[in-house]
Amino acid sequence: MDDSLKDSLDFLNQKLSILIEDCTTAQKSIKHIIDRHQNYAQKIESKNELLNQKSAQNDLIKLNIGGRIFSTLKSTLTKKIRDNHGSLYPSNIFEKMLNYGENIKFDENGVLFIDRSPEYFNYILEYLRDFDTEIEFKLPKDIDLNKLNQEAQFYNLKGLEEMSEILEPASMESNILNERQIKDLYELCEFSKKTKWNLLYRATRDGFKVGDFHKKCDNIPHTLTIIKTDKDYIFGGYTEKSWDESTSCKHDKNAFLFSLVNYRNSREKIKVWKEDLAIYCGLYGPCFGENDITICNESNIKDLSYSNLGNSYRSETGDPHLMTGHYNFKTAEIEVFQKI
Repeated sequence: MDDSLKDSLDFLNQKLSILIEDCTTAQKSIKHIIDRHQNYAQKIESKNELLNQKSAQNDLIKLNIGGRIFSTLKSTLTKKIRDNHGSLYPSNIFEKMLNYGENIKFDENGVLFIDRSPEYFNYILEYLRDFDTEIEFKLPKDIDLNKLNQEAQFYNLKGLEEMSEILEPASMESNILNERQIKDLYELCEFSKKTKWNLLYRATRDGFKVGDFHKKCDNIPHTLTIIKTDKDYIFGGYTEKSWDESTSCKHDKNAFLFSLVNYRNSREKIKVWKEDLAIYCGLYGPCFGENDITICNESNIKDLSYSNLGNSYRSETGDPHLMTGHYNFKTAEIEVFQKI
């Protein structure tokens, strides 16, 4: 190897050593920077956890309701709740106490005291916790709604007050619907709570023949038909027009169908789409739309009645058999009421 080539190799080795040393130094610097950032991030995280803990502790609150202690969050008690139209309900009693100091009292242990029976307070808390969440608050079954309504009034929870309001006595004398289902029907169909109904026709009492229906219901406007199938599905329809045997369709822009109990475990009010074909008057029982609901003669023993939504009435589900589960069905009961 000549001297010039050896000198070149020595030079390159020297440069390579310097480069390796620089890379090692850079790696150490980067590691130091990363370590510093990790330490800083850990400190920030620790501070945030501490702040969150303090915030949660500050939000925690105990209440003495008639001698029984309840623990919850201030943010739960003062939650802003909107009605179905998007408007805020008025401030409840807790918001007035905790945010404005109105009528606030403490027991001997410094716990917020409210001189009220604790019997229904769990339902009050459940309403405040679950309302407007994925859980969605539902009225508990088998409780005294009058008492719950009184508690809602005391705590000024207008939303719960509306939910637990009992209909006026004898608003609807139905063998198909129980009291809770009547309330569900009123809410679903947006009937005023003061609305009352006069029973015109009950199939198990008056007969399942087409003539029995027309004898009781013809030439009477503003009627609500409720149908229960042999599978316990409950549905029906409302029309402002009167029934007759003219074999013609009638226009009704305010007609609608409803599905109260179905195989989907859902409820739906279904508005008329083809107003000129809202109801059909003919040699059948009550018929809504173009085969949306058709009740045949002796519908309790003949599997010839049918429901095929999507013609004059369209369900949001797109399911043509939402109300009955199948195209054909048998009825167990039919009731027709006149709005009074």
